[in-house]
Amino acid sequence: NGDFNIQDCVQQPYEISSVEIEEKVPFDITVFPNPTTNALQISWQDNNFCPSALIITDAAGKEIYSVSEYKKMQLIDMIQFAPGTYFLTIRQLNHLSRTFKIVKN
Repeated sequence: NGDFNIQDCVQQPYEISSVEIEEKVPFDITVFPNPTTNALQISWQDNNFCPSALIITDAAGKEIYSVSEYKKMQLIDMIQFAPGTYFLTIRQLNHLSRTFKIVKN
């Protein structure tokens, strides 16, 4: 049968929605001083905490610093960065992460 119905080719409307799940990140991290001029100190108290990455991105989202080997207290030399706003993301092995807004003067 060569009958063609225009309704067969029209996309029917549908709704897409997302559900945000806010999960408490179970690790306590200290990042200071903030704002900073020279160095940023990152530390945590929990001996069981094992980060998989420490990443700094600029305001445009470009990764400008990362480290995968760290100590319980990590110092990041910020002298090399221009003054501005940066984001420090600390990821844990279970893919939970925590992001800090860092201001470099």
